[in-house]
Amino acid sequence: MYARIILAAGVAALVSATPVAAQWRGTVEFGAFGTRTSYDNSLGMNSNFGMGGRVGAFLSPRLSVEFEVDGGKATRTLGRADVNTSTQAGRLTFVPLRLASNRIAFLAGAGIYHTDTHFFESYGYQGLLGVKLGLSDAVALRLDWIYSHMANKEANLGGNNKSLHFGLAVYRSPGVKMTTVYRTADAVPMPMHSDSVSAAETARLRLIAINYQALRDSLGRPTYPSYLAPTSAAALAIMQRMVLFTRSSSELSPEAKEILDAKVPIFRENPEMRIVITGFASQPGDSG
Repeated sequence: MYARIILAAGVAALVSATPVAAQWRGTVEFGAFGTRTSYDNSLGMNSNFGMGGRVGAFLSPRLSVEFEVDGGKATRTLGRADVNTSTQAGRLTFVPLRLASNRIAFLAGAGIYHTDTHFFESYGYQGLLGVKLGLSDAVALRLDWIYSHMANKEANLGGNNKSLHFGLAVYRSPGVKMTTVYRTADAVPMPMHSDSVSAAETARLRLIAINYQALRDSLGRPTYPSYLAPTSAAALAIMQRMVLFTRSSSELSPEAKEILDAKVPIFRENPEMRIVITGFASQPGDSG
């Protein structure tokens, strides 16, 4: 019966195994092992050889809770017939040390157990020292030495038993996987200070300067009638003259109209000219 249970558990574990090194929280361990137990002399039994199975769950990468059941046939003293034995145990197991990239792990554990045959039954507590050796990404060999103390003093079963468990352990993950995600972020634009000039603004100002230079050169080659033909300096002076409104009014003064009329021929001779019109109010004037 025990052999069938252990075989079924082992097959189910191998089907959905997870890497030995990936023993994060929630990973489940399934184990199958052979056992040899030496009994206390007060029991009239020598030792037994048997088989067992284990299931455990990791609470953290180093701490797990596990449950074991094993059974076998023990020899007895004074030539008496062998007797069937069984043991059930529950314990906490801690991994204090790992070596060789987590392929070798040392174990320490403590818990409670129950053992019985057809002529006695006892409970007690036990300690464990063990080691695991990873054979692959999902399978490990495990060897445990277990010291058990029987605490059933009413039945005069206060002795100590010693066991060795040796077998395979496989691991199944609850589905948690470590994934590395690579993202490409857009370049962060460099902040522009308020007094800095961008390349586009520099190009715009340079173009204005070139156009202004071309305008000055073209003013020296007028084609309008000779009676309107000013010199280059005179044309520039005409373009620089300001057009003024009548004080406290939006009407142009006669002088302002004459200035505009003088600018018209220059505008016509230079169709590519950039014209910027700005206006302002002078400080003198009527309030209201």
